[in-house]
Amino acid sequence: MQSRLHESLKRVRSTWTTLRSDLNMQPGSSKKDVQVAVTGKPAKKKNKREAFSTFVFMDIETTGLITRGNNPKITELCLVSVQREELLDGNGAPRVLNKLVLCFNPRKSLSQTASEMTGLNNDNLNLQQVFSANTAQIIDSFLQHLPQPVCLLAHNGNRFDFPILMAELNEINQSLDTTLFCADTIAAFKAEDNYDPSSCYVSYKLENIYLRTFGERPQESHTAENDCMNLLHITQERGSNVLQWVDSNAVPFSTIPPAY
Repeated sequence: MQSRLHESLKRVRSTWTTLRSDLNMQPGSSKKDVQVAVTGKPAKKKNKREAFSTFVFMDIETTGLITRGNNPKITELCLVSVQREELLDGNGAPRVLNKLVLCFNPRKSLSQTASEMTGLNNDNLNLQQVFSANTAQIIDSFLQHLPQPVCLLAHNGNRFDFPILMAELNEINQSLDTTLFCADTIAAFKAEDNYDPSSCYVSYKLENIYLRTFGERPQESHTAENDCMNLLHITQERGSNVLQWVDSNAVPFSTIPPAY
């Protein structure tokens, strides 16, 4: 028995020595090559995420900014969807758009600055519905209506739009579909520009990017729908590089931490 065991070990050592020798003769050999040589099967590749079919430009208006002791509430939300092919088509503005615009009674006083910028106030929002479970269902149904997979795009989304929306959903014990992804267009534009803040300062406010892109300021801004459309036009003008960055860097919306 010991003799048979000894012979088996000798064969294993001999096989491994031969494999190692063969791999050393081939530049760039890797663990993947070892697996192929030993098992005869290629190593499993990581599944590459499918490119997004639909991009949904999102913007919210709120009672104020996120500050210590202040939890802003959403007063207006807009979602504008466009299919990938429409964004990449250079023949004018996309024709096929789906839009959802909702206003809310925040049950909280708006700051003077927020009212002046958006034109919304506690008086004209008084008869609007509050953000509720019905709201979450409307948003989810709208997103599910679109060609999948879907990615939300918002300017400064990681620090403002996404965490505030998540906070509103958490407060009413609701969530959106787990297949939904999101990405911040500030990060996307900076990546495309190879922006280095240590070399020079460049403003990435939406209206300033619009000015640099089109040579004029947007005619309308600080309504949720206008901001969505301005962001859509910038993204369309910048083209495929931005969309490819989003494909690679978007994260599940479910992973966004709430603002409060």
